[in-house]
Amino acid sequence: MKKEANVIIIHCNEKKIRDHGKIFGARVEKQNGDWVRTWAFPIQESTAKKEGYDKTKLTGTFSCTNDYPGCPYCGGKQFWICSCGALHCWDGKTWFVTCSVCGNAAKLENCNTVDILGGGY
Repeated sequence: MKKEANVIIIHCNEKKIRDHGKIFGARVEKQNGDWVRTWAFPIQESTAKKEGYDKTKLTGTFSCTNDYPGCPYCGGKQFWICSCGALHCWDGKTWFVTCSVCGNAAKLENCNTVDILGGGY
């Protein structure tokens, strides 16, 4: 049986490193009705657009495998979504964040199901 898989684009949100704001691809695979992040890789914006990753549209719950490496720049394994639609890696501890794309600052809140649209970079 063929696996349902996609790539979502996420920005590094760790301000303490020089790669802040760089994008990476995270492979997500449908498992038991959930989207599960299985691996991540650095990617250039032009390559992400060429591959059509900016068109990825997903809805559901998102988690990661135990061996998911997280952000290739800072290691963050979670992510948050800005109101502008951009996804950012998250360390799971910092609840006040600023979007590297639009500059929006916010306090994070937990949610169960999200809509993701590629692009936003």
